[in-house]
Amino acid sequence: MFCVILTPPFQVADEPAHFMRVLEIADNELVGVKYSRLASGTMLSQSVPVLEGIFDKLALSHQSKVTPEMLAQAMAVPWSGNKVSVGLSNTVIYPPTSYIGAVGGVWWARFLHSSLLGTFYLARVGNLLADMAVSLLALYLMPQTGIFLLVILALPMSISLMSSCSQDGMVLALAALGIACTLNGLRQSAVWQKYILACLGGLAFGCVAAAKAPYLVMACVPVLFMNRDNVKYVITSCAMSVGVFSIWVECGIRPVLTELAPQGASAAGQLSFIREHPILLVESIFNSLETYGNYLVNQAIGVLGWLDLPLSSGMYRFATILLGCTFVLPFLCMRSLKTREKAAVRVCGLVLIMLAAVAGIFMALYVTWTPVGKNIVDGVQGRYFLPIVMLGTLYPFLWKQYEMSEDIQHSKKHDVIANIFANCFVVAFMVCCYAAVCQALSYRYW
Repeated sequence: MFCVILTPPFQVADEPAHFMRVLEIADNELVGVKYSRLASGTMLSQSVPVLEGIFDKLALSHQSKVTPEMLAQAMAVPWSGNKVSVGLSNTVIYPPTSYIGAVGGVWWARFLHSSLLGTFYLARVGNLLADMAVSLLALYLMPQTGIFLLVILALPMSISLMSSCSQDGMVLALAALGIACTLNGLRQSAVWQKYILACLGGLAFGCVAAAKAPYLVMACVPVLFMNRDNVKYVITSCAMSVGVFSIWVECGIRPVLTELAPQGASAAGQLSFIREHPILLVESIFNSLETYGNYLVNQAIGVLGWLDLPLSSGMYRFATILLGCTFVLPFLCMRSLKTREKAAVRVCGLVLIMLAAVAGIFMALYVTWTPVGKNIVDGVQGRYFLPIVMLGTLYPFLWKQYEMSEDIQHSKKHDVIANIFANCFVVAFMVCCYAAVCQALSYRYW
């Protein structure tokens, strides 16, 4: 909630376009309008671009701060009945499920007859509450050693995304829910519980894929746990994911898809170039990782604002160490369990899924956002990899017979000490994240 207040309006990456997409969906227009070969969007109140323009200069200079005059001007912007055409080519393709919380906030604001600025803040609050609810459901369904998932959801970048109008916060929450349902559903004994969790997990993964197509490979995650007893549940989950993704591609993306691209970029030209020089695509991905790898890691942990507000180097080191510790901890807690049949094959399958998702992100941005023939991929941002990193939660469960985890005896002294240490470490990390985010936002904008 402090992040909602301390982050000025539209000071999260692409938040203006996300807010406009939220208003479009709140007007019951789930699919946008294609105006031309290069533009698609919707009709919105002409007051919305005016409100956005008030805070434009904050993103251009670190010397610019929020002023009382700026806030007074924003509060005075009235809702206008006159509508103007707004281009939303970069967000109109995102599914309504990614904005369900923000849309609820807008409806709440309309019920209260809020101003345009008040509507914006209530959209943020609605998004935060919905993301929290889905995340908490995922954590509730996770087995006891799902601490790695918790740490990712508590990263400064996750906090920033969930407390804005961005769709990425809900994507993180849904990815966590898909992982949790996959694990919990396979541990249930009742058939109806397995079917419900399989459908819920498939729906979550499908919505994640609808938001960003490279995540579609995450729908294959249940296959990694497949055995002769759960084939029908795995098929149900995968079919649900693919079905949701296909429906949105056909009904929501295809009608509004444009050829808009930065200067020098062309999807057709880039695909032709790749066919002639396939090795250069691989080289471009490795060049990008070599050039921007460390910065992408920092972005994933937390570079706030319009990706121009880094945290302290100590915060990045602390987060990296904690992510490593919480990744290893489940292996230690499950060391006494029996090794799963064909564990190495299952783990290799997860590695392939993660690599395919990463390659898909680079490939998509190379084709749509990178000038033809360039030897580095443009437009890659660290937050795109957070749902993929979440899949690391599955590694210990693929290696060990996690169904037996309920039989683990926690009475041993070293297990009790490990639990206390892990909980204290995570609480300390969450407090540090809170302090780092509040300090950075306060110093930058106020």
